Amino acid sequence: MKFLFWFLPFLIIAFDILELVQAQDQTGFISLDCGLVPTETNYVEKSTNISYKSDFNYIETGEAKKINDAYRTLFQQQTWSLRSFPHGQRNCYNFNLTANRKYLIRGTFIYGNYDNLNQLPIFDLHIGPNRWTTVTTLGVTNGSIHEMIHVLTQDRLQVCLVKTGDTKPFISSLELRPLNNETYVTQSGSLVAVSRVFFSPTPTFVRYDEDINDRTWVPYIDKNNSVIRTDVAVDTSNFYNVPQVVARTAAIPVDASQPLTIDWTLDEVTALSYIYMHFAEIQSLKANETREFNITYNGGKRWFDYFRPPNFSITTIFNPRAVSSPDGKFSFTFAMTSNSTLPPLINALEIYKVLDLSLLETNQDEVLAMMNIKVTYELNKRPSWQGDPCVPESYRWEGLDCSYPDSEPPRIISLNLTGSNLTGTITSDISKLTQLRELDLSNNGLSGEIPAFFADMNLLTLINLSGNPEINGSVIPDSLQKRIDRNSLKLILDGNQNRTTKSKSKDVPIVAIAASVAGGFSLIVIVAIIFVLTRRKQKPPEEFISLDCGLVPKDTIYREKSTNIVYKSDANYIESGVARKVNAAYMTLSQRQRKIWSLRSFPEGTRNCYNFNLTAKRRYLIRADFVYGNYDDRNQLPSFDLHVGPNKWTSVSVPGLKNSSYHEMIHVLTQDPLQVCLVKTGETTPFISSLQLRPLHNETYGTKSGSLVTISRVYFSPTTLVVRYADDIHDRGWSSYLDSQMKSISTDLFVNTSNFYDVPQAVARNAAVPANESQPLTINWSLNEITTQIYVYMHFAEIQNLEAKGTREFNIYCNGNEHWLSYFRPPKFTIKTIANSRAISSPDGKFNLTLAMTGNSTLPPLINGLELYKVLSLLQLDTDQDEVSAMVNIKRSYGLEKKVSWQGDPCAPQIYLWEGLNCSYPDSKPPRIISLNLRGNKLTGSITPELSKLTQLIELDLSMNDLSGDIPDFFADMKSLKLIKLSGNPNLNGKIPDSLKKRLKSHSITLMYDVHTSLTNSQIIKKKVPVVAIVFGVSALLVILAIFFVFLRWKRSKTIVFVLVCSFYIHIFYSIHLTFHYGLVKRKTRSFSSSITRKDLRIRFPKILEMTNNFERVLGKGGFGTVYHGKLDDTQVAVKMLSSSSAQGYKEFKAEVELLLRVHHRHLVGLVGYCDDGDNLALIYEYMAKGDLHENMSGKHSGNVLSWETRMQIAVEAGQGFISLDCGLVPENTTYVENTINITYKSDADYIDSGSVGKIKDAYTTQFQRQLWSLRSFPDGKRNCYNVNVTANSKYLIRGSFVYGNYDGLNQLPSFDLHIGPNKWSSVTIEGVANFSMTEIIHVVTQERLQVCLVKTGPTTPFISSLELRPLPNQSYVTETGSLTRFARVFFSTSSSVIRLQKTIFLHNFLKTV
Repeated sequence: MKFLFWFLPFLIIAFDILELVQAQDQTGFISLDCGLVPTETNYVEKSTNISYKSDFNYIETGEAKKINDAYRTLFQQQTWSLRSFPHGQRNCYNFNLTANRKYLIRGTFIYGNYDNLNQLPIFDLHIGPNRWTTVTTLGVTNGSIHEMIHVLTQDRLQVCLVKTGDTKPFISSLELRPLNNETYVTQSGSLVAVSRVFFSPTPTFVRYDEDINDRTWVPYIDKNNSVIRTDVAVDTSNFYNVPQVVARTAAIPVDASQPLTIDWTLDEVTALSYIYMHFAEIQSLKANETREFNITYNGGKRWFDYFRPPNFSITTIFNPRAVSSPDGKFSFTFAMTSNSTLPPLINALEIYKVLDLSLLETNQDEVLAMMNIKVTYELNKRPSWQGDPCVPESYRWEGLDCSYPDSEPPRIISLNLTGSNLTGTITSDISKLTQLRELDLSNNGLSGEIPAFFADMNLLTLINLSGNPEINGSVIPDSLQKRIDRNSLKLILDGNQNRTTKSKSKDVPIVAIAASVAGGFSLIVIVAIIFVLTRRKQKPPEEFISLDCGLVPKDTIYREKSTNIVYKSDANYIESGVARKVNAAYMTLSQRQRKIWSLRSFPEGTRNCYNFNLTAKRRYLIRADFVYGNYDDRNQLPSFDLHVGPNKWTSVSVPGLKNSSYHEMIHVLTQDPLQVCLVKTGETTPFISSLQLRPLHNETYGTKSGSLVTISRVYFSPTTLVVRYADDIHDRGWSSYLDSQMKSISTDLFVNTSNFYDVPQAVARNAAVPANESQPLTINWSLNEITTQIYVYMHFAEIQNLEAKGTREFNIYCNGNEHWLSYFRPPKFTIKTIANSRAISSPDGKFNLTLAMTGNSTLPPLINGLELYKVLSLLQLDTDQDEVSAMVNIKRSYGLEKKVSWQGDPCAPQIYLWEGLNCSYPDSKPPRIISLNLRGNKLTGSITPELSKLTQLIELDLSMNDLSGDIPDFFADMKSLKLIKLSGNPNLNGKIPDSLKKRLKSHSITLMYDVHTSLTNSQIIKKKVPVVAIVFGVSALLVILAIFFVFLRWKRSKTIVFVLVCSFYIHIFYSIHLTFHYGLVKRKTRSFSSSITRKDLRIRFPKILEMTNNFERVLGKGGFGTVYHGKLDDTQVAVKMLSSSSAQGYKEFKAEVELLLRVHHRHLVGLVGYCDDGDNLALIYEYMAKGDLHENMSGKHSGNVLSWETRMQIAVEAGQGFISLDCGLVPENTTYVENTINITYKSDADYIDSGSVGKIKDAYTTQFQRQLWSLRSFPDGKRNCYNVNVTANSKYLIRGSFVYGNYDGLNQLPSFDLHIGPNKWSSVTIEGVANFSMTEIIHVVTQERLQVCLVKTGPTTPFISSLELRPLPNQSYVTETGSLTRFARVFFSTSSSVIRLQKTIFLHNFLKTV
C-alpha cells in the first residue's frame, strides 16, 4: 500500500460531498468564518451542522473579502468569505482559552482569486511566537488546509499570519476543537497533521458529527489491498474516540498470505514523526481462527510483536517517542505470525510530524497588561502591536524592550509611548509590568495625578512624563518622593526637568526671561549634543585594568605607544609565578607592543590565579595574550588551560609560526571577586604575557546563559589597519575584511554610534556591499566544534545620501532558510545593531549569512560591522562570595600564601579544592565551606574573626599550632558548627566564653582543647585510652569444629573441597562479625585517594557524639575498639569506635565498610553508616537486641544454644556475599526470603536513580518465583544503569532475569540491549511463548564500582525483573581475555529438577540433560 500525502488538498475538493448530519454537542468548538459580514452573522453549515460566526471579535486588523463566484460551488460556506491583511507584517487572532488544554487547530485558506490578481499568495503561519508552517495556495485547488494539535501554555492563544514576501496573507476559516489531554501525547513540541486516513473504497470522507472531535478522515485503498467491513457496533471508547464509520472498516492484503504494507515519504528528511494506528477485529472469528501479526518498519525494525486486535473494540498503538528516517521514507509491514490463520488488518492511521516550539511566550500577566494598555489608549492601529509583545524578537512591539532569561518567559523591561496621542489618566495596568526599568510617556495628553504605584515598581529607575501639560505634577506621592530622594528612581516632568522636591504650588514661569534666553539655550543644546557625540569616546583609560605580566620592577608603569594605554605590573594581582622575558629576537618583532616583552611563568602548582576586586553583575571584556618567545631557551611550545573562576575558559596552545596566541571573552561577574587562572594540564609550564579587563555596557552582548568567547570581530575596509583604543572606547580589536564577492563603500560624514555598542567611527563609516549589486551579500564561516552555539552581532548604518526614490531594504537569512529579519532598512547615518536573541548552532559547524534585496529595494544590502562569539557554558558556580572573601583574609592573616593549592576558588572545581577544606555543593546554589582543617600549619596570633563568616562551617580544626589569645565568643553564634579542635596551642587562653558554655552544655557543639582533653561542657573530660583486647581464640576452635562437622555430616558430597570452601566462608563471616575479634594489621596513615566511595551513609563525628550521648553506654569491647549504644532518628544502633591502639588501620577499616556496603543478608548485621572524619573512625550497625552470634552460640543471652546445623547454615549463607535485587520491589526498604531457594531478596531502589516500578499481570505470577513478580521499566532515557559497589579484581557471576508478563497492558514484547560497564553484554529478547528471558555472565570486575545498564535500541521500553551478583573464586573460570557469557550449563541425570542454592553455593542454574 503506497500513498503520497494528498490528505489536505483532498479535503478542500471534498468539502462539497460531505453527507448531511445531525447536530451533536459542540461545546468548546470555536468555528470562525473569517471576513464574514455583517459581523454579528451566525449560521449553521449544512453538510456538517457546525455553527460558524464572524471572526470580527477575535482580530483587530485586516479587510473582509469574498472569493469569486466561480469558486463558491466547489467549497463549503465558511470558505466563501476571507480576511486579507495588506498592512503590517504580523496580524494575529487572539483567543481566551484554558492553559494546559489540548486543542486541534485548523486553518483553511481558499484564495478564489478574491483580489482579481491571479497571484497565489505565500506567507507564514505562527502559533504564538513560533512558526507553525508556510502557507502555499495550490494552483489546482486554489487553497490549502493546515492542522495541528497543540497544548496551550497560557490562557491566551494567538494564531498569526506573517508576511514573508510580496503577496498578502489571508485566511478563510479558523477552527479550534478541544481534545482529551490523554491523547496525542508527545515528549515535547506540538503535532502537525501529515495524514489521517481510514480504509474504504467510498469517496465520502468523515468529519463532524461522525467524529465528535471534528477530525477529518480521508478514505483510502489501493490495488494491493481489499476492504472488510461490519455493521456490528465497535467499542471506540478509548480516549481517541475513533468514529464508528472508521472503526467498522479495515484494510487487509488482497493476497491473504502476503504482508500488508504502508509506505510514505516526508519532504523534511529530518522531521520527527508520531504514528497512531487504530485496530479492531471486525469479523467474528471461528474457534480455529486466529489473527495475529508482527509490525515492523524500515527494514525490519520491531514496532510490535504478536499483536491480536481485540474483538470489536478499538486499540490504539503509537510510538511513545518520536521517530525519524534518514531519507524521510517510511515503510510499515504488518506480517502474519506462525500462529495466525488470518491476514493482518488495520482500521485507521494517523501521521503527525513534531513542531518544535523553541520560543517561550512573554509572561502571561505582562501580555494581559499590554493588551489592556493597548485598549485603554486606543493603540489598536499600531501595525507592530500584534501577537506576542516580545517574541520573536524580530517582531517585538514598537516601543518595547524585553529581557530573555534562559528557560523562562521573556519580560518587558522598557516601554516607550512618547508622542502616541495618549489621553486620560495613567493606567494602573502599567504596574503589572513588574520588571519594567524605564517608562516614557512624554509628549502626550495625559492628565490626572502621578500614581503612587510607581514607587512599588522596584526595578523602575526612570519615568519620563514631560510634555503632558495636564498632569498634576505639583504633588508627588510620598512613597515615590522617597525613592527619588534616594536616587533609586528619576522622574522627569515639565520640559525634561527632574522633579526631586515636593511642591504644594506651581512655579510661576517668567515669560520674559524665558523668551530672552530661548535662542541662546537652543544653541547651547546643539553645541552640547555635538560635544557629546564627538567627545564621549574619550572615556578615561583609568577604568581599564592593563597588566604587563612579569613586568619588573613591580612598581613600573608605562604608556604603550600604539594605543596610548597605561600598563602596570601584575605583581599586586597574583601571589605565585616567576617573572621572565622573551628572547631579544622576539622583542624587535613586536617593538610596538612592549606589553609582550615580559611574561610570568608558573613552574609550581597545578592552578595559579590572578585575583581582581571588581563589581558584581558588571560586564567585562577580558583579553589574555601569550607570546612564548622561547623565554626558557627550550623551544618547547607550551599547552595548558585557562579558567575564569572555577570554569574552563579555553585551552591555550602557542602555534609555532606565530609563537603567540591571544584569547578574549565577554563575561558578567556573578560576584565582586574575579579570578583568572592558568591550569597545568601536561608537562609544559603555563605562562602569560598580558592580561586586560575592559568594562562594557550591561545592555550589550546579552545571552540566555553563559559567557561569550570571541570568534571574530571585523569591519569592511580595504585597509589592513586593526582598530583599537582610542578609536574604540572599549578597546575591542576590529580587523578589516573584504572578500572577492564584496566591495567597500565609505563616507567622511559623522555617523551616530550612540547605541550601547559604541561602534568606532572607523567601523561605522565603512560598509560592504555585494560586488555584483544585483546579487545577495553573503558571509560564510566554519567552526571546528560543530556543537558550538554562537551569537552573531551585526552593525548597520546607511552611509550614503539616498536619492528621493532610492531605497535600501533587505531580508536577512541564516543558513539558507532561517528567516532572521525581514524588510530591514538601515537607519541613515545611525548605527543599528541586530543580534540573535537565542544562541544558534549548525549540524556541520558551517554558517552562511545572506542579506538579500527585497522587491521594494533599489540598492543592494550592506553591513558595516560583524561580531561572532561562541557560548561558554559556566556550569560550575563560584563559592559563596562572603566565604571566598573570608578565606582570602584568613590566608593573609596567617601567612598561608605559599600553600600551593590555595589558588583560585576555594571549593570549585572540586578537583582543585583547597587543601584542608571540605565543601557542600547544593543544587543550583553556590558551594559552601563546611569544614576547615588548619592543623599543624604554624599559625600564630589570635583566632581571626574572619572564621565567623564561614556560616555553614560544621567542623574547625586549628590544633597543633601556636595560636594565642582568648577563645572567641563568635563560635557560639556559628549555628552549624559542631566541632572545634584547639588542642596543641599551648599559648591559647583556655577560658571559655559563657555563650559557648551554653552550647557545650546543650551538647550542640564539642570543643577539643589541650593535647589530651575534650570539652563537651564546662567540665574537662579526659579521653579514655582503650586497652587492647585479648584475642578471642575460641573462634579458631569453632572454625575447626565446623569443618569437622561438615566433613562428617555432608556424606553425599564425598568431597573435602566443599568443606574447605565452607571453612573459607566461615572465616569470612567471622571477619565481618560485629565483634571483629582479630585485628591483624597495624594502623597506617591513609592517602587522600583511598577515601570510601559511598558518601551517602557517612556520618560526621559531632553526630556520633549526639547519637551516643557522648559515649554514655558501653555495649562491649574488642580488638577494634569499644562498642557504644546509640540512637539514630529514634532507631537503636550500635556504634563501634576504632581505638587508637587498635592494630586495624584505615585500609582495613575502608575495606570493611566497602564490604558491608555491598553484602546484605538476613544472617548478617546491617551497616547503618560509618564515620570517616579525620582521626575519628567508626562503624554504625543495626542494634542486636537479642544478642550477637557469640552470645547465642554460648547460650549467654537466652539459654538457648544454636544447633550445629543452624550454625553451619548461617556461616555458609552469610559468607557468600550475595547481592539479590528484586527490581521494582516496593516499599523500597522491603526484604524477604524466597522460599524455594531460601535466598534473601531486597529492593533495587538503592542501586539505581531512574525507572518506573511495575508488576506482571496476576495470570503470570503462578509461573514464576516471587523475585520476578515486580519489575522496573525505563520509559525515559536511552541508557539506564545500576551501580553496585564491588571488590576490584574479583570474579562475579551476574544474572539478569526478565519477565514481561504484559505489565503495561500493551502485549508488546520488548527488545533492548544489556551492557556491562561501557561494553555490550547481550541483546535481550522476550520470547512470546515463555514471556521470559534470562542472561548470565562471568566477569572480573576491574574497579570497585560495577555498572549494569539497560540500553534502548528501538521503540519498546527496556525493563528488568531481577538482578543478582554472586562472588566466585578467582581461580575458577579462567580465560586469557574477556568475560564469559553463559551458553549452557547442564548436569546429566534422569531427574527433572533444576539445581540452584543450596546444592551449589554459587547459585548456578544447572539444567538436567540425559
